[in-house]
Amino acid sequence: MERKQILLINDVAGNSKVGMGAMIPVLSYLGYPTFNLPTALVSNTFDYGRFAIQDTTDFIRQTLLVWKELGFGYDAICTGCMLSEEQVHLVADYCREQRQHGTLVFVDPVMGDGGHLYNGMTMRQVELMRKMVNVADLTFPNYTEATLLTGM
Repeated sequence: MERKQILLINDVAGNSKVGMGAMIPVLSYLGYPTFNLPTALVSNTFDYGRFAIQDTTDFIRQTLLVWKELGFGYDAICTGCMLSEEQVHLVADYCREQRQHGTLVFVDPVMGDGGHLYNGMTMRQVELMRKMVNVADLTFPNYTEATLLTGM
């Protein structure tokens, strides 16, 4: 049986087991081929209060153009942390296009926990994440993210 190919679009944290650092080992252990498109390179999780971050929006834009030219496709796309409005638009548009070919889209709206936004996140990012949720077949927010997305 051929395993489904999964594209992971999320941040890569250097000193943590979140984002792609959490997704890749689990999916690989289960035998799923994973492909990666980082939204950011982050020194550590945001909860330390201090972090270094490299936005990869330019890389995303260029990569998606190349992948479209090469005809790459995936059975599923899983998205997570998004840094900017442009990233959300690029990724949401790509997900919409891929859904037309039968790709399932899963969105983890990484924004906050414990009743608060993560350090460095803003209400603008909540608005943008609503756009990502709109292209999802399935989203899995925690309680805080669900209340932010629904305005409760």
